[in-house]
Amino acid sequence: MLRKIFVSLITICAIVFSFNSAECRKVIFVINTGQTMKISDPFHEIPESIIWSAENLSANDEIGIITFGEIPRVIRPLSSIKDNPIDNLQIEYSGKSNASAALLQAVDILSQKFNTDRTIIFFTDGENLLDEKSQNIMFVENVKAGLRQAQWLGIPVYILSLRADVNPQNYHSYEWAKEIPLNYLDLMSAIRTIFHNDFKTPHLEIFTKNISNNNLEFEVPISNPEKLKIILLSSSAGNATLNNFSNVASVKRNFINIFELNAPTTNKFEMTTNYPQGTGLTLDVIPTVNGILQTEILSSLFAENVLEITPVYRNNSDSKILADKFFDNKTVALQINDKNFGGKVKDGTINLAIPNAEENISLQKVHFEDLGIIFEGDDTAQLKNPKNSIAWIIALLAISVILILSWLIHKKNYSVASAAILSAEKNIFSFKGKLKICARNAEDSSPREFNLFRLNSAQISLSKILEECNFEDFQNVEGIIIKPAAQGILIENNSNCTITKENILIEHGKIIELNYNDSIIIAPVNLILTFESLKPN
Repeated sequence: MLRKIFVSLITICAIVFSFNSAECRKVIFVINTGQTMKISDPFHEIPESIIWSAENLSANDEIGIITFGEIPRVIRPLSSIKDNPIDNLQIEYSGKSNASAALLQAVDILSQKFNTDRTIIFFTDGENLLDEKSQNIMFVENVKAGLRQAQWLGIPVYILSLRADVNPQNYHSYEWAKEIPLNYLDLMSAIRTIFHNDFKTPHLEIFTKNISNNNLEFEVPISNPEKLKIILLSSSAGNATLNNFSNVASVKRNFINIFELNAPTTNKFEMTTNYPQGTGLTLDVIPTVNGILQTEILSSLFAENVLEITPVYRNNSDSKILADKFFDNKTVALQINDKNFGGKVKDGTINLAIPNAEENISLQKVHFEDLGIIFEGDDTAQLKNPKNSIAWIIALLAISVILILSWLIHKKNYSVASAAILSAEKNIFSFKGKLKICARNAEDSSPREFNLFRLNSAQISLSKILEECNFEDFQNVEGIIIKPAAQGILIENNSNCTITKENILIEHGKIIELNYNDSIIIAPVNLILTFESLKPN
């Protein structure tokens, strides 16, 4: 079951559009309000998760809510968050339930909204309580029909299957949907995963320092945000208080605490927490910055020119917004001349190689949400690709000859120095996080986890990890080596396997870096490997 969930989440990344790719997103929440949901959602976390969803979408996005007992009820017509805010949502669980009519109604509403991002999020415990067996049979067939129609229309459907116990649900139609089985304690985490990983809503996941005497300290990698939202998600009910801020707006709920600040003067924060021992905590921040773009094209004779984009604060053009090392090597989508590209962040600057044949460069969009921030300000630019002059080419050739001669003269000393540097850097980084490994098309499809924190070595082979995780018959992965890196891990492919990351081929002898929540697929052994963080306790 977990293997299916993992594969579904990978598939939906290709189906769901990026967060700002359309004029607005349209999401319909469908909620089972039958009496069995009293057990599946005892703290009424479904309404809280919908309110949180509205807070993480943009003001122009539209939300609709349909509840169903024996018949569906539209308790919120599809409307924008700006025009119809969701401040409070009360739902009562009682009576019988029939999901098919509600699902079909949600599909019918969204089928009329063409060329937009459309999604259905379905909350249920899977229990239909109709009186006659024939009604239940028709119910299951109608659910299947609704899911098939949604798939045909390109409307992703997430089914959040709340389980009060381990008993199986009495209808199964998930081959046309993305099922996520969970209980009410996991609900906020599941919604967070859908919105941040699939909808690409902006957020920065912050790794906290040790919690001492119920105090939690952390730093935000943005120094001067216009606004800052701090979201603390917990696996157990509890509360937290943001210290040393008197004008903070806060929302406290069972499993989530939200704090909103205007123009904080510091990026270092401290919370006093009160949670049961062993509670898992996830800390997200959403900074809003006001800035401008400094752009420049660096001309190259022998390669493509490089476009440099440096976001700086509007009121301080000498201060880089992305200066913190947190952003280094992260990828951000760029729209240039009506085409999409991926730029890399380094030392506060976004770099992108551009074809020299392009004479005029129109920078139309920088998708800052890929970096987890909301950018308010000028994010477009018009540039001209420089033309190479003959004199400049001759000068470059002369410099190149001098550099080559110098390199030949000092080759031996350079080699010795390089070896010394490599030796010194060999153990700079240590392993962190954990690996989640799934074997596709295997009889036992349950994912296995391997904790990297316990390793003291500079590298480990994937075959060794599979052996310790009790995987069998994976000899072909011999030669795949895992090493620690500054922000994650390095995967070195010295095997005969085909490794892909987001449809990018990692050839034999090449190395790829994985950051948190990155995944690779290894063929032909059909392994899916994901690098994840360990949540602080």
